[in-house]
Amino acid sequence: MNTRRRTIAHAAAWLSLLVAPVASAQFRPIDYTITLTQLTMQVAKRFPYTQQVAGDLVQLQLSNPRLKLLPDANRVATNLDLKLVAQVLGAGTVGALGIDYGLRYEPADRTIRMTNAKVRSVRLDGVPAQYQSWLDRNAPRLAENLLEGYVLHQVGERELAMVAAMGYEPGSFKVTADGLKVTMNPKQP
Repeated sequence: MNTRRRTIAHAAAWLSLLVAPVASAQFRPIDYTITLTQLTMQVAKRFPYTQQVAGDLVQLQLSNPRLKLLPDANRVATNLDLKLVAQVLGAGTVGALGIDYGLRYEPADRTIRMTNAKVRSVRLDGVPAQYQSWLDRNAPRLAENLLEGYVLHQVGERELAMVAAMGYEPGSFKVTADGLKVTMNPKQP
């Protein structure tokens, strides 16, 4: 009986060694691409974005996102319509904001967020000359601070549960000429 147990244990050990490479081969990273059109539709759901700045003295509104892929930099560029309402100016002004950013996944709340946001251009129509130099110096930094970590999409619980049930979890993003390549990695035990 002792010999039989050893034989079964020995056979099981060999079987696990033979099956392990096959099982692990099934769980390789999976890539899929979100097209620019799909990405634009998802991002558009998060706008308009309105934020009070400097207490209630200034209200910033960003709307109408227009995306462009920057595969060489692994970033996304977005041009937005900008509306700024400042009590000190007595009225609102409109313009445009151009930014680019990377993307990161936040597992704690299942969100895809902007990271390392960089303002490339700011234009406000009709700003009085005495405020223009202040705006030129401070608007990019202010916009970058406001948009850093901004949520662009939240992955649904059901979608994430399906991915997890298949043994995967969200991995990395890569901006390509075709869209946003998302890699799903095998879950670590």
